[in-house]
Amino acid sequence: MATSTPTPPAGGVRTRLDSGTLVRRGLVAALLALVLTVVARFVAVALDSTLAGVEQFGWVPIVAVTLVASVGATLVYATLDRLTERPARWFLVAAALVFLFMLAPLTLGAGDLGLPTNAQLGLGALHLTAAVGIVVGLLGVGSAD
Repeated sequence: MATSTPTPPAGGVRTRLDSGTLVRRGLVAALLALVLTVVARFVAVALDSTLAGVEQFGWVPIVAVTLVASVGATLVYATLDRLTERPARWFLVAAALVFLFMLAPLTLGAGDLGLPTNAQLGLGALHLTAAVGIVVGLLGVGSAD
């Protein structure tokens, strides 16, 4: 059940999400991120079959990392929903920062990864599709925050 908390600046009321809604949104985020990431992996391997042999393009890492990211993002959003008056806005800021942080090894330390450029681009695409799936799954389309 949702609870209402007064919003100090505007004097209105903002409805906090109940745990059931957060769980449902988290599950949608995980499912959507998995579907988009799997599609991106299929497209990447179809464009360059050598990527099938790259460890980071294996099914276990893709599924595991996507699910961990989904759970983590859901916990962050739940925390922001409890502590802030604009959780969607702050979640988008946090998601953008995490996305940029996740791209850093692919851009700043690319030589250290020992991956060819095509694999780095493919990993970037996998990160992007997972991020989009998670954000859209948690916030929905047209979130009014």
